[in-house]
Amino acid sequence: MSKRKLRMKPGVTYIICPDKKCKLFWEPSVLVPCDGHCPRQSEQKLVIICRACEQNIVLDGGHFKIRRVDCKCGGSNFGRMSGKYHLLYKLP
Repeated sequence: MSKRKLRMKPGVTYIICPDKKCKLFWEPSVLVPCDGHCPRQSEQKLVIICRACEQNIVLDGGHFKIRRVDCKCGGSNFGRMSGKYHLLYKLP
């Protein structure tokens, strides 16, 4: 049985979680699911998709969500501000 590959979309912050057993993403008391609250933030990665060239932009955990992200292609991205998150354990 094959798994469908996730099509990553602009406007979503993909949280690459370093700990599959952690349930902080689903904790209702955390307003923004584990973004900035991760106990393993040094291992966490955040990924957004450039709106201009649709390439992955990988950010370190704890990246300030209202900061603009510039891509190598010259595009400016504000996808971290969308408030949309998707939890992953590795990049598809």
